[in-house]
Amino acid sequence: KFSAFFTDAPLQNAIDKYIALNFSEEHFSAQMLERANPLRKIVYINRLDRKLHLRFSFNPLVGANGVERLLILIIDETDEETLREKIDIAEANKRSEFDVLINMMQVPPALLQDFLAQQRLFLREGKSLIAAFERLANADFLKFATETHALKGNALQFGFSELAEILHELEQLMQDASKKQPSEERFIRHEISRCINAAESLILHRDQLIAHIKALVGQDTTEYTSLASLKTFWLRQLEERAQRHSVRVSIALEFAAGTDIVLQQLHNVLVQFVRNTFAHGLEAPAERRAAGKDEAMHIGISSQLNAHGFEVYYDEDGRGFEQLKNVKMLPIEAMLQKKLTSAHKTATLEYGRGLGMNYVAHKIKELRGTVTFSSQGTLTRIRIFIPRDRDER
Repeated sequence: KFSAFFTDAPLQNAIDKYIALNFSEEHFSAQMLERANPLRKIVYINRLDRKLHLRFSFNPLVGANGVERLLILIIDETDEETLREKIDIAEANKRSEFDVLINMMQVPPALLQDFLAQQRLFLREGKSLIAAFERLANADFLKFATETHALKGNALQFGFSELAEILHELEQLMQDASKKQPSEERFIRHEISRCINAAESLILHRDQLIAHIKALVGQDTTEYTSLASLKTFWLRQLEERAQRHSVRVSIALEFAAGTDIVLQQLHNVLVQFVRNTFAHGLEAPAERRAAGKDEAMHIGISSQLNAHGFEVYYDEDGRGFEQLKNVKMLPIEAMLQKKLTSAHKTATLEYGRGLGMNYVAHKIKELRGTVTFSSQGTLTRIRIFIPRDRDER
């Protein structure tokens, strides 16, 4: 049999059926026969371990009694396929460079610089974690999972989706590691190492690309980030996210003079609040009307400066938090004890595993600040207070 030239049993079966189809007395169009051909394109590894791209063409030879024989032509398309692959890779690289360039033009330089620093810290801590894997406690794995979650949020916001997908997988592995069984320890360590290495390769390539593009466009990523550029950035981010979720939003942004550095320091925190709103707070128009709300969801970010420190407010009138129904205000520590948000059955890039607010609590503590949640009618307000340094006062 002709199919005996192939070792894959399902393919052999498909070839036998196709050959029988060619000898069938039923009339099939040439187009249909071509579409049914199981050998239109195959990849073959020859004895020299060279990959070949082959196409088989079946040509019926008709005699007095109908189709008597099949002439099979084998066309080697390896050179064409190799060239096509090279062109595709080159085009993908160009698209990647273009995407990074567009992102760089849209992201305030200081935020991009902080993101690059966040990546470098992630890699250092990841490698330390792998080196000390057997000695780590559950809390160490959960802490790194929280930092990974924060970096993933930033990567998504800045349009680096490939990195975000790797971090998403790593997030799950870190949670698995926190409750690992001795029999699974070696496998989980290997998988975490694989993800960190993949992220490192991507990050290093991305950093080189950003440096190259920065040289081309002459953009200094350490230059001052104005409040106006921060306002434009957040407006665009909120509008794009609302568009992806097909919801209407009313956006209010008010940044007081002198709060630019604090807004930059709290960028990752605000990213988590926005992600939480769109992951857990969206309501159907009918649900909003029944609750006496406008059909467009309100989202506001504002900052103030006083003698004692900085205040940053995040307001939204989405579904709100169950914990605030019977109390006026709660600190984030009390909210976390009551489970701030319900975990989704299936974690996605957008819907996390309840790690976002853990990151917020850790970051604000690092800045010696406080976070409180309050409900004011249909509005949920999150207030962050960061004290001023003594030298500033």
